[in-house]
Amino acid sequence: MLIEFLEVLFIFLTFLMIAYLIRHYLFTLTVLRNSKKDKTEGGRGKASALNAGMQHAKGEIILCFDADYYPQKNIVEKLVKEFVDPKVGAVQGRVVVLNEPQNIVTRLVALERIGGYRVSRSSR
Repeated sequence: MLIEFLEVLFIFLTFLMIAYLIRHYLFTLTVLRNSKKDKTEGGRGKASALNAGMQHAKGEIILCFDADYYPQKNIVEKLVKEFVDPKVGAVQGRVVVLNEPQNIVTRLVALERIGGYRVSRSSR
């Protein structure tokens, strides 16, 4: 009786493993097939989305904001006015973390973010 039960269990587990293997094989084939197709515009992250947007932009000045950015009032006017000087080729706004004083984690994130921007700005 025990041997019959173990044989049934073995067959069931073998069938389950084969089904799992077939599922992963089909998944892998699907991923490989789709990776060879042409990518849609903006479908591969922020850089690709920016490149796609630049192809459609027609103005002399182009503003770019992250999706999690909350623009302050008159931000367009503040950024664009700097281009009156013909030597100015790019302008970057100042990073302000809205929830900085909330807790120690948000303070550390703000420190990292603002510090990172200051270092990269200085190096430019």
